[in-house]
Amino acid sequence: LAYQLRDYLTSLRSKLGEPTQNDEKLVKDNFPGFSMTANKLFTGLWDASKDFDTLEYRNHQLWLQALLWDPILTSHFNNYIYHKPLGYAGDFRTMNFIYDYHNQLFGESPLEKLINLYTCNIPISRSNLERKEIWKGYIKEFAQKNAKMRIASIGCGPAREIFELIDDGMDLRNLSFTCLDFEPKAIQFVEQQINQRPARENAPSIKLITGNIRERHRIKEGL
Repeated sequence: LAYQLRDYLTSLRSKLGEPTQNDEKLVKDNFPGFSMTANKLFTGLWDASKDFDTLEYRNHQLWLQALLWDPILTSHFNNYIYHKPLGYAGDFRTMNFIYDYHNQLFGESPLEKLINLYTCNIPISRSNLERKEIWKGYIKEFAQKNAKMRIASIGCGPAREIFELIDDGMDLRNLSFTCLDFEPKAIQFVEQQINQRPARENAPSIKLITGNIRERHRIKEGL
C-alpha cells in the first residue's frame, strides 16, 4: 500500500506537470478522484498498522515518512503541520490556513495545490470549519436577543468567528468577549486583527488573556 501510494503520487505529479494558467481547472478536475484514491490508501495503511505495538508502529511511521516525504511534505501545509513550529499541530496558523484555503488553491506546482486542498478538507480539518460556523450561529443568536451578554472563548485561536461577523456588519455591540489562549502568538494575532480594523459601532468589546484555563483555575482556587 505504501509503495502504491508513492507510485500514485509520482505518476500524478507527472500527469499534472508544471504550473500553468490552467492550474485551477486542472486541480479541481482531479480533486474528486485524488480524494477517493488517497482516502482508500490512507485508510488501508491505518488498518494495516492499528494493531502494532508502540515500537513497531514507530518504526513503520519513520519508514513511511522517509518513503513519502516527497511529495507529500513538499506541500506547504503538510510541511508546517509536520514541523510544528509552535510545538503542536493545531495552532492558530493551521486554523487560518484551513479557513483561507479549504476552497481555493495555494502552492506552486499543481500537485502541491492539490495536496494542500486535500489536507484542508479531510475530516479533522473540516471540523475546524464546522466549529467556526457553529460558533457564529450561537453568537448571532445571542446578538439578536439584544441583551448584554458576556462570552468566553477558551482556546480562541484566531477568533475568526468574531471578526467575520464584525466584517459582515452584524451588530455585536451588546456582546463582550473574553478570548483566552495559551499561545502568546495567537493572542498577538487577535490583537492585530482588532487594531487593524477601524472603530465600528457594531463591534463588541474584546478582552484578551494569554494563559492556560486549568492553571488560571488552580490559581483562583489557591491550589
